[in-house]
Amino acid sequence: MERTETAAAAVPATDLEARVVSEALEAARLFEEMRSHPAADGWNFYQRKEDVDIFMNVRADGTGTWGMGVGRIDAAVDTVKTVHEVERYKAVLDKQWEMTTPLGSVPGSLIRVPGWDIVECTLQQNLYRSPAWPVSPRESCTLVINMRSRADGAYRTLQRSIDVPGCVPPAGYTRVSLAVGGFALTPLSPRSCEMLYLNILDPNGSIPKVVVKRTVPERCLSVARARKCAAQLAKEQ
Repeated sequence: MERTETAAAAVPATDLEARVVSEALEAARLFEEMRSHPAADGWNFYQRKEDVDIFMNVRADGTGTWGMGVGRIDAAVDTVKTVHEVERYKAVLDKQWEMTTPLGSVPGSLIRVPGWDIVECTLQQNLYRSPAWPVSPRESCTLVINMRSRADGAYRTLQRSIDVPGCVPPAGYTRVSLAVGGFALTPLSPRSCEMLYLNILDPNGSIPKVVVKRTVPERCLSVARARKCAAQLAKEQ
């Protein structure tokens, strides 16, 4: 389903592209809504660890526990963006990440978010290791949008679950339902930014509360790990 993006590409050419556009817009809307983490929506401050403020949202409807981490990184937005793109850092940023398989792309020009340029929109399958026994490994099939703010150069990478024909979980893996996940990088100065990590996910299946209580905050520490990787990358450049 690869296509060359042109100025004339104004409307989706397939049903899948139409669904991708719709779900990408919902991901952007939900991320913007949730990043203010209001207590009225169930978000509560959990702890501050490694200079990261961690917020938790235990869903009363049984759809899991959501997590958010916010912290300052003394590196430019583009440096932290590069950290997330470098293959050797993927398993550092997310300790459960196992592998990613590209499934295709959709022209970013199809997705219109006011004030933002859609740099890229791709589809991918991700595999994740089990966080602890007896939890099974997880799989996700998602769209990924990379966005750049026209106003200040802020950058976001967002993911949301979507069904892609032919993409099925490997044997033994449980597919998660990701409402929105990803990160936002907001410039504080030319050499510093704030990173916000967000994970609104239903893991689908029984996960012991003790595992949830340990793994959700740990995933929010992706901010601290990105900080360390950015410092390492800066020394190498």
